[in-house]
Amino acid sequence: MLSSISTILLLFIAFLLLGAVVGLIAGLVGGGGGVITVPILLYIFTLFGYSQDVLGHLTVGTSLTVIAFATLSGAVVHIKKKAIYRNVIIVMVILGIIGALVGGTISVSTDVEFFKKIFAVLMIIIAIRFFFGKRAVRESRAEGGRNQSVDMINKSPKILIISGVGGFCSGFASAFFGIGGAIVMLPVAIFLLRFSSVETVAHVTCLTMVSAFVGASTQLFHGLGVPNLPPFSIGYINYAAAITMILTGSVVSRWAAGKVETFNQEKFLRFLAIVILLMAVWMLNG
Repeated sequence: MLSSISTILLLFIAFLLLGAVVGLIAGLVGGGGGVITVPILLYIFTLFGYSQDVLGHLTVGTSLTVIAFATLSGAVVHIKKKAIYRNVIIVMVILGIIGALVGGTISVSTDVEFFKKIFAVLMIIIAIRFFFGKRAVRESRAEGGRNQSVDMINKSPKILIISGVGGFCSGFASAFFGIGGAIVMLPVAIFLLRFSSVETVAHVTCLTMVSAFVGASTQLFHGLGVPNLPPFSIGYINYAAAITMILTGSVVSRWAAGKVETFNQEKFLRFLAIVILLMAVWMLNG
């Protein structure tokens, strides 16, 4: 069990850096970086000797808390840009909340080893999709595009159905895996809704923020009253780790959100796919 002052200091720095990674991913692609934070938090909490009974749930709750606040900063920037379709985001959010409630409730009774395996498989699937996927994009209205009117998109049954199903799956994955759900919604927005980069990041960021807040609240509620929780925990949230990561995550997220238009998103997604794939293999062998 780790307890020395030097180790605590190193972990503090590690949490600050991890928070910055969460913020960078949240700002640039709308996700919260949960596919990176979850395995790292699992590893760190295991080093601290946390009980297997709470390990997976504590990891999910802590990760979601950080993601919620990191994406909140980015969401403010995107809302100001007016790159969001009102009806689309409403459908996404409502179904996302329902999915998060279902996923959060199921996750508290899931074995941690089973949790790690199915999470790793999900990571591999998404990594392959990110790396090899082809996309057809429109110009966003935030970039001056006029291919489709705002009303057409807001009233399109196909777009609203895809948005709703994607929102539910994203919310479920968010609360169950502690990843914010963007890893699910990103492929939906890019390959099915065919949103532009600005539109994709704007919608995914807002949905991730709501799903993460609901998921974190679920983990907090279900963890209240659980005996023998680790120090600095309230419910299934380690607030010491969460606050440290939020310090850098919120700042970096707001900065990165302002750089979306000038950033090569496809190259970043391919780099992210490689990182996700490597961490998935590590989890399967761990």
